Amino acid sequence: VWQIVFTGLDANFTATSTTELSMKFDIGKNPPSDGSTTGRYSTKLYEKDCATEIATSGTGPLLFTLVDNGRISKSPANSTFDAIDLLYDVNKAMIAASSVWNSTTNEIEICQEVQLIEKSSTLEMVIVEDKRVITINFDLSASFDLGVDLEEAALTSANTTTNVKDYVNAYKCDESFAEDNSPLVANDELFVCIESSSIDVEIEDIESMTIKQDDIDLPVIASIAVAYPAITEKIVLSAIKQVVMTRVPSNVISFAPGNVIIVDGSVTMQLVGSSGRMLQTALNTGGTEAVTTSFDIKVALQPEATPKDVLALNSATSLASKTSIA
Repeated sequence: VWQIVFTGLDANFTATSTTELSMKFDIGKNPPSDGSTTGRYSTKLYEKDCATEIATSGTGPLLFTLVDNGRISKSPANSTFDAIDLLYDVNKAMIAASSVWNSTTNEIEICQEVQLIEKSSTLEMVIVEDKRVITINFDLSASFDLGVDLEEAALTSANTTTNVKDYVNAYKCDESFAEDNSPLVANDELFVCIESSSIDVEIEDIESMTIKQDDIDLPVIASIAVAYPAITEKIVLSAIKQVVMTRVPSNVISFAPGNVIIVDGSVTMQLVGSSGRMLQTALNTGGTEAVTTSFDIKVALQPEATPKDVLALNSATSLASKTSIA
């Protein structure tokens, strides 16, 4: 049969992914004119207008690279159709500055063409053609646990569900911003580091943060703004790392032995080079709601150390002296 059937789109934008995009088609098993599979079908990638071709092979750098030097993976599906996958490596660092990036809706918009060809020694004829616009909506939402158990981020993309994990890490850190799993001692500052594992996905801002213990919810950051500026500071170390430095009031939070706090919140993410344009959620909806990355941090607590000095007043001489306590 002369027929092309679009069967699906897979997207995988994990930090370690090698093939980010896969477009799947079933094509009819029609014997080619020259008795071989060469020239049986052809593919091209375009911008959304389906007219401006995007290079997918040759000298780089390329935004999209068709895997296996432009040869498409093909495997038999049934007696009527063969299944082919168009596999693309996507250079994530080039997305935001490219012509396929829609800065209004924060989407990748491309057009994929597949043709079935009848070829002879003198003539090549396109018998069936499929052109379709592919829209990929990015959702850089992520959930992760900080401290004891770290669960890293997830990002979903496009006309299908895509998980982009391992981009966002959160952890309790020290004043040098190095990871620190020790208990938080009463009266000490709490440092929370939030970091992207790839320069391709940047942290736009910390949207919210709350310290929780039992039924107590203590706001730290709300709608980007610091709740109590006298005890809290947001520090931007780089495009991929930010820190929240705050203090935990001991009259609100119990530092009894064995107690813990949960620090949760959210951050917004952006693609590198997007100049502050936040990525969007709205999978399959085309919406423009700003995406947040949620985090959940477990921090062990420890009471304040025994006082080292006691101030004693000598009533006879009215002189104050310090007595050391071991």
